[in-house]
Amino acid sequence: MNKTQCKPCNGIDRYRLVNKEALSLLRGMGKEISTEGEFIPRLPYSSIVKAQGEVKMWFLHETIDQIIRLFDGNLKAVSWNKRKLDNFLNVLDTLSNDLKACQEDLEMHAQFSYGRRLRKHFRKLRKDILKGQNYSARSWEVIRKTVETHLVMLDIIFATLKK
Repeated sequence: MNKTQCKPCNGIDRYRLVNKEALSLLRGMGKEISTEGEFIPRLPYSSIVKAQGEVKMWFLHETIDQIIRLFDGNLKAVSWNKRKLDNFLNVLDTLSNDLKACQEDLEMHAQFSYGRRLRKHFRKLRKDILKGQNYSARSWEVIRKTVETHLVMLDIIFATLKK
């Protein structure tokens, strides 16, 4: 198999549709907010666009899993639509399972290099924004806006797989 192309699978064909649904649910969960003045850790996307297809697939899957874990926290302060939140997490779970089915075994160095930066980014989101602001409604809105940016960036990365 050509190292720059990803393994064909059923889930890859519907990725954009499911990602669009996740974005719609996320945007509909709460109010429009401004994250101006908020510290948001640098997004770990600068070099992944140039990576090989299999590494991009792993990155998409790992990022979706990190987002799911991010929402597995103290959500008591939020006033989001519970049904939309549950649907959002279910859609992310579907994306994760679809992407996992498309992956091949990757060399450890690819996972280590990108994975380390990605996990560090999400640790900072949990520690500096959520925990640092006592899981306040405002901190969750900042997370929601940051996750929206992640999903948009993942769609851009996905588009580079199709070339």
